[in-house]
Amino acid sequence: MKTVAIIKMDDPVYHEIGNACRDRCEKAGMKVVFEDVLPMNTTDLSSTVLKMKGKQIDMVINTGWDKILASFVNEAIKYKLKIKVLDGGHATITPFLKESLGKKLKNIFGVTFWLPEAKTKPLHFKDSIEFGKKFHARFGYEPAYHVALATQLMELYETVLKGSNPKDPFNTDAIRKALLGVDRDMMYGRVRFNAKGRIYSDMLVIQWQGDPPKPVIVAPAKNATGKMIYPSDPLGT
Repeated sequence: MKTVAIIKMDDPVYHEIGNACRDRCEKAGMKVVFEDVLPMNTTDLSSTVLKMKGKQIDMVINTGWDKILASFVNEAIKYKLKIKVLDGGHATITPFLKESLGKKLKNIFGVTFWLPEAKTKPLHFKDSIEFGKKFHARFGYEPAYHVALATQLMELYETVLKGSNPKDPFNTDAIRKALLGVDRDMMYGRVRFNAKGRIYSDMLVIQWQGDPPKPVIVAPAKNATGKMIYPSDPLGT
């Protein structure tokens, strides 16, 4: 895999993400041969796909949200764009994308902070798989990382408020000091803090595999539930 195209939105956050992607690609010996910056209200990616036609592009990286990715996939299939890898970024696990693309999600890559299959260790469950099953049984849908993050906030409150001064339990200095002493497994994985905030470990890299496509964790190795398919022909063209 040698050549890369990057799609990003005209917003400081997405410029930052896109620029980081370019730097990482170049450090890995891959050449960025195409970049497209799209207005924030863009919903039609046909012009982007047409500008890619005729270029030798091995990998496309989407830094935008789910509607951008859905439009890109549909237009790329329509115009028979040939690539080896499609990185959908953080957007691939949204319910909208699953409903709008269905089988077209097959072999697309993405990243996420958390999935039940990562087998993290929440405080009050055997593991995140047990949590995911009980959550689905209670609410009728699969928990995404937003659910895990909300749950971990409660785990952090429970952890740092134990032994706090009952006369002033929410003292910010005391809470900050307690957070700096946290180093344990929780819903989101290993939780540690420094003076700047949470110390994050690697995000999960997923690839939608199977029929119907489901997210399979392919990296990091300690969390992997399957192997990467490459070249993946993500657009089925």
